[in-house]
Amino acid sequence: MATSTTAAKIKANAALADEFQALLKTWRDETLGHWNAANVLAHPAHQRIVEMGEGALPLIFADLAAGGGYWWRALRTITGTSPISEEDMGRSSKMRAAWLQWARDHGYLREDS
Repeated sequence: MATSTTAAKIKANAALADEFQALLKTWRDETLGHWNAANVLAHPAHQRIVEMGEGALPLIFADLAAGGGYWWRALRTITGTSPISEEDMGRSSKMRAAWLQWARDHGYLREDS
């Protein structure tokens, strides 16, 4: 059973969630088809999501769990860490799995996510 701290981490502030969803839509709409990762990550909407800091983590992890991508740098910037092993760098499915496990271990996702 989740503790109240864990539950608080999982539940995002409604206003923050609305802003996140709008920024995520803008980011995806405006970078669709771009193959240059540096340009995708430098997009102002992505940068604003990173600026949201820890409050955005439950939202980022929910998107990642739903199949979203390109969160690696944002997650590393916000958390100050990376659970991705050297051998898994560049392997999207392994990178996703490592971050989702980190999110569960740190109370940002439920175990069944």
